[in-house]
Amino acid sequence: MQERRGEVRQPPDRDLKMHDRVTGSCLGQVTNVSADGIMVMALEPHPPNREFHCRIPLPGNIMLTEELLFDARSVWTRRVGESDQYQTGFELIHITPDERENIDLVIRELTVAGYWG
Repeated sequence: MQERRGEVRQPPDRDLKMHDRVTGSCLGQVTNVSADGIMVMALEPHPPNREFHCRIPLPGNIMLTEELLFDARSVWTRRVGESDQYQTGFELIHITPDERENIDLVIRELTVAGYWG
């Protein structure tokens, strides 16, 4: 698979989950994040080219916002070895400059708080 991401992704050190705002279902545990995309680990695959309205509840010590809201498109999915887990890569879509700035600020705050590597 050809590398398409332009930003370095950081792995979280703590449990952050990404949810579908429409259905309320958990899309998976966040395994890395950048300003352009997010990868999650889940028990179900998310087929490529599906759009999601996402929400990531943030830890209480992050004071910028209680949750991160954004739209994302699944780009790829793959099974993790012989396990029952799947990794899915999502690209952020329909992001305004203000939303991008907010995402960057949250990533920086999570880094300072020790949530990213």
